[in-house]
Amino acid sequence: GGTYLDFFESGRHVKRWRGSWPTSSVMQVRLNSGGQVEYVKDDTVLHTSGKRPTGPVMFASAWHDHRSSLSDVKVCGAAAAPDDMPKDCVTLPARSGSTQVTLKDNRLYRQSGSGWNAFTWYPVSIKSVTFKCSHNHIMPGFVHVASKASLNGRMNWPTMQWGFCCRPGGTYLDF
Repeated sequence: GGTYLDFFESGRHVKRWRGSWPTSSVMQVRLNSGGQVEYVKDDTVLHTSGKRPTGPVMFASAWHDHRSSLSDVKVCGAAAAPDDMPKDCVTLPARSGSTQVTLKDNRLYRQSGSGWNAFTWYPVSIKSVTFKCSHNHIMPGFVHVASKASLNGRMNWPTMQWGFCCRPGGTYLDF
């Protein structure tokens, strides 16, 4: 677990939240009913972004460290979702795209390498993503759907518009 969360958006620090969280905590990045991005830990909203999406968002994650992993990753849509959006929460599907990241048994993990040069994405509009941050230097969250083509091969932590970051030593940062 960790003792504080730092909130960043597109690489800019916006707030520090102090408190503790165990590694069993369920983290979530979601759109609220007003269309704002919320950062949630165990059903408690920790921060609401002042930066609103200008269009649909999709799940994406940037990865730094070898052997990093996320577990229990679920993407969620809306009750009146279009055909390409999951209507309920579903386990991250195998049709997700990735570079240097593997999806197996509902766990995303990086097998080799280091540096912010590995990423994964789910290529449809969603309303939220939930996950447990199991190990180091991972940033799951949202990017605009419209930006996915331009991000291919160039995703790193500053390209994430909203997201969390697991850090070594239990520090948990939100970018």
